[in-house]
Amino acid sequence: MTAHSALCEDFWGNSAQNAAGRGAAPAPGTARPKILIVEDEAIFAEDMREMLEQSGYAVCSIFSSGEEAVAGFPALRPDLVLMDIGLGDGIDGIEAAAAITSQFPVPVVFLTAYHDTATLARAKVIHPYGYLVKPLEKTTVHTTLQVALAKNQHDNRIHEVSAWLDLTLENLDRGIVTLDRKGNIILMNSCAQRLAGWTPDNAYRVPLDDVLRFHDTDSNQPFIPFIPGVLTEGLVMTFPSGTSLVSKTGELHRVRDCSLSSIPDTDGSVLGAILVFTPEFSPEILGQPTGVPSHGDFCERVQPVQATPEIARRTVRIHDIKKTISTDHTLERATLCTLLGKFEVAESIYASLLEEDPGNFQAWHNRGNVLVKLGRHREALQAFSRALEICPDSAESQRRKADVLAIMSMKKTRD
Repeated sequence: MTAHSALCEDFWGNSAQNAAGRGAAPAPGTARPKILIVEDEAIFAEDMREMLEQSGYAVCSIFSSGEEAVAGFPALRPDLVLMDIGLGDGIDGIEAAAAITSQFPVPVVFLTAYHDTATLARAKVIHPYGYLVKPLEKTTVHTTLQVALAKNQHDNRIHEVSAWLDLTLENLDRGIVTLDRKGNIILMNSCAQRLAGWTPDNAYRVPLDDVLRFHDTDSNQPFIPFIPGVLTEGLVMTFPSGTSLVSKTGELHRVRDCSLSSIPDTDGSVLGAILVFTPEFSPEILGQPTGVPSHGDFCERVQPVQATPEIARRTVRIHDIKKTISTDHTLERATLCTLLGKFEVAESIYASLLEEDPGNFQAWHNRGNVLVKLGRHREALQAFSRALEICPDSAESQRRKADVLAIMSMKKTRD
């Protein structure tokens, strides 16, 4: 045994204990993972090189300072960095790791002779993949590197999937907004951002009502969604056909197929909610507002939006209905009964409303939701089918109808 080998054995542990693991090939991938060592103690660095190469790794280089590591990293692109925290003069290992990981998604495992709380707290900020305190044992180092490399592969896959998901959401021509359990905004895609006039950072964790303000253009009244019912009862809310969105600067955007539905967690509880809507056409600027209008101010300033022939026909029909009955009041009363768990009463209200107004899409859709709550799935299926006859492009009614069909199919199979 050479003096160098003896030093390696003395440092890494008993040779008999380490012999079994020396020739093991690293688990992640078939190629030898490239390791960059940043260590200012030359003998210790060479010992690590020998140990790592015996264990199946490839040491691409050894740097003795943080400055050298930061400058030399781009040309090497190692799979992992073993970084000593204490590097003598110049920047230390934590600063060097921060500079490298800010540009490259490489896992860093820190080496240190100290394990004081302050050092550990500084190291945590970099989100290292491991933290080894000298003196080291070979098996511990090998295990730490294997875990770090495997976790990095997993993180990279998640990052890739997340990037594709973000790209997909950003290129949709529909507005998508997700809420947490408290009704605060978590995510807004680019379509929703453009219509609302809010940036993701400014809207993050802000209540939905403070960011997105809706208006029923047909009745010239604000439309305030019943968010608690969606978050606590798992209800699905379909917005009125004449809904418009008021941006931060007062622009009016017609939207259609606007719905707010709960997002279930794996245990069946409500995790949050998702708001989906489709812009109908370009917004009209309402005067020269200086900020976000209040609902009262907005009602006074709102002007009729240039409508397509279909929108105009629907608006005339709704106005004719409102001359004879108070549809909005009736729908709100039925929704309130639903929120209170009085499903039989709500169903009766919808049934009465539909006797006088059989072409009311909102009533048919809401009635279908209540009938599902009552376990009357065949009638719910008929309600959603009727809603789709009136509004064939309602994605929410299509989804709810499919859910009912699935439930009925499972019941038939059990029977």
